[in-house]
Amino acid sequence: GYRWFALMNFYWWLGSQEYLGYKSITETQNQYENALKNARQMGDFYMMQKFLLSLLLKSHTVKQEKKTYAYLKELLEISTLPNLSLRQKFRGFDKIIQILATGSHIGLSRAVMRESVALAKAQTDPAFAIGAEINAGIFNTQTQNFEDAEKWFLKARQDAESLPEETDRTANLTKIFLNLGNLEGRRNNYNQAAVYYDEALELSKKNGKSPLLYEIKKSRLFNFQAAGKEDQTEPEIPSVIELAENYRKQITTEDDRNTFFDNEQSVYDLAIEHEMRGNNFERAYNYTEASSSRSLLDWLVKGTEDDFKNPAAPLDINQIREAMPPEVQILQFRVLDKKVLIWLISKEKAVSFSSEIDANELKTKTEKYLKLIETNDPQNEDAVTTLSREFYNLLIAPARLFLDESKQICIVPNKILFRLPFQSLTAPDGKFFLEEFTFFYSPSASVFISDTQNASVKAEIKEEKLLSIDNPVFDRERFPKLDVLRETEAQEIRRNYPKSEVLSERAATKNAFLTLYKNFEVIHFAGHYIVEADSPLLSKLVMAKSGEKAEDSVLTNRELRGERLPQTKLVVLSACQTGIEGYYNSEGLIGLARTFLAAGVPLVVASAWEVESEATSALMKKFHYYRRGKSLSTTQALRQAQLDMIRTPDKRFQSAYFWAAFAVFGGYADY
Repeated sequence: GYRWFALMNFYWWLGSQEYLGYKSITETQNQYENALKNARQMGDFYMMQKFLLSLLLKSHTVKQEKKTYAYLKELLEISTLPNLSLRQKFRGFDKIIQILATGSHIGLSRAVMRESVALAKAQTDPAFAIGAEINAGIFNTQTQNFEDAEKWFLKARQDAESLPEETDRTANLTKIFLNLGNLEGRRNNYNQAAVYYDEALELSKKNGKSPLLYEIKKSRLFNFQAAGKEDQTEPEIPSVIELAENYRKQITTEDDRNTFFDNEQSVYDLAIEHEMRGNNFERAYNYTEASSSRSLLDWLVKGTEDDFKNPAAPLDINQIREAMPPEVQILQFRVLDKKVLIWLISKEKAVSFSSEIDANELKTKTEKYLKLIETNDPQNEDAVTTLSREFYNLLIAPARLFLDESKQICIVPNKILFRLPFQSLTAPDGKFFLEEFTFFYSPSASVFISDTQNASVKAEIKEEKLLSIDNPVFDRERFPKLDVLRETEAQEIRRNYPKSEVLSERAATKNAFLTLYKNFEVIHFAGHYIVEADSPLLSKLVMAKSGEKAEDSVLTNRELRGERLPQTKLVVLSACQTGIEGYYNSEGLIGLARTFLAAGVPLVVASAWEVESEATSALMKKFHYYRRGKSLSTTQALRQAQLDMIRTPDKRFQSAYFWAAFAVFGGYADY
C-alpha cells in the first residue's frame, strides 16, 4: 500500500543498476517510462518530476528531440503548480537550462536561468547555488557573453571547492572545468582550454565511472584538432571512438541509435580527416565504414533488436576486398566539412581521391538540383544540365580514369549524397553517367557484402513466383490528396512470370498481402506510399480499404520492421519516395527500401521522389521484360529500361524526372 515508497525505491534501484552497467540506456529508459506512467496515475508530482528529469537526460543523450521537448514541456508545467516547494521548482529548472541553452530558445533560456538563480539564492543549500551558477555560465557561453560566463563559472568553482563532501566537490568541479574548457575553446584560447579539460579528466577518474567522461574526452580531442596539435590528436582518437562505440552497446533501439550517432559523426569525420592527412589510407577508410549504416548491418546479421547489445562488426578494407565479387567495384564517398573524400575499391586496387567543396554548399546545390528535376519544367533544362555536369566533375571525374568499364559499380553515398541521383549526372561529352556504367546503391560496403552473399544463396532458387499488388482502391475520404493512378503495370508484368498472383484494386488489402507475401520470390507493388517525415516508422503503403479501422488500410514500416523474408529475392516498389524519403548522416537512407533490406531482401528497386504514374508504368513494364524476357540481371534490366526512355524518338519521357528516380539498392546479383 506504500506506492510512493515503492516508486522512490525503484528510482534509486534503477539508477544504481544503470550506473553499475547492469542495464543499458535503452532498458533504463523503458523502465523509467513505465514508472512515469505509475506516477501520473497516482498524481504524484514529486516522483513525476524525478522520472521526467531522468527521461529528459536520456532522450537528450540519444538526440531524440521530440521526446526531449515533450519531457521539458511537462517539467515546465509541473514547475507552475501552486504548492510546489522551492527545491522542487529549482530541480525542474536545473537540467532544462542546459538543454535550452544549446538550442535556439534564447528568450526562454534567459528567463529560466534568471529564475533558477533567484530560487537558488532563496535557499541555504550550496548545491543549488552551484547548479544555478554553472547553468548561468553555460547560457552566457552559448550567447557569447564570455566575460559573464567566466564570472559565473569562477563563482561556481569557488563555491564548489568549499563543499564538505569530497564526492560532491569532485562531481561539481568536473562539470565546471569541462565548461570552462568549452568557454576557452569558444574564445580560441586552446592552450587554456586544454588545461581545463585535463583537470576535468583527472577529476572524473576520482569518482569512478563519470557520466561526463565521453563529453570531456570528445571536447578535448576537438580542442587538440582546433589547436593544430596533431601529435596530441593522434593518441586520443581511438579512446574517444571506443567510448562512442560503447554507446552502441548501451543504446539498443534503432531510432535512438540513429539520432545519437547522427550527431556523433563529427567524431568519426575528425578521425577520418586526421588519418588522411597522415596518409593512413586504410585506417581512414575503416573509420568511414565503422560509422556507416551500422544498425542496418545489425538487422542483417542479428535479425532482431534484442541482439543489438552485441553489435555486428563492420568489415575492414581488406575483408571487403577479399569478399567482394570480381564483377563489382565500389565507389564510396565521405562528406567532410570542406571536402568530399572518394574511395574506389576493387579486388585489384584501392585508391582515394578528394574534391574541395564546403558541406553546406554541397547540401544546398543537391537540394536545388533535386527541386529543379522534380519541377520538370523545360525552362529549367539548362540549369539542370549545368548542375549535373558540376556534380559529375566533383564526384565522378576524379576517379573516372580508374573505373573499370567491364565492372558494375556499387555506389556508397554519404550524408546529403544519398539524395543525389547519380544516374542523372552528365559527363563532359554529354552522356549520362547511366550511359557509361551499370550501377546500384548500398548504404555501406559491409551491407553490400552481406546483401551480395544473401543474393548468392537466393540465386539457387531458380523458379520465381511473382506477387503483384496493383492499384489498391484506397479510402478517398481519408486520403483526399492522393491521385487515382491513371495506369499501372501489374497485369502486364505478370506475363513475364509463369507463376504469379495479382492482388488488384479492391482485393489489394493489407490482410491479403500479409497472408501471401512471404511465399514469393518477387514482390511488385504499384500504388501509393505516404511519407511521414517526422516519424519514418509510420510512413505507409496505402492498401485497399478493409474494415472500419484506419490501420486496416495502411501498412507501415513499423509493422514490417523485424520481419524476415527468407524466400524473397527482389522487391520492386513502384510508388513515390519508397527508396529515400530521408537520410541520417550515420545510417544513410530512410525509407521502405531500407525496411525490406533489413528483412533480408538482397535487392530492392525503389524511388527517390514523387513519380509520374504513366512514365513509371512504362518503365516497370520494360524492366520486367528485360529481366525475365531477356535474362538480364535486375541492375542491368533497370538500366536498359531507363536507357530506352532516354532514347525514345518522341523524347516524351527523356527528362530525368521520369526515369532517374528509380534505382537498385542492396547487393550484387546475377539474377
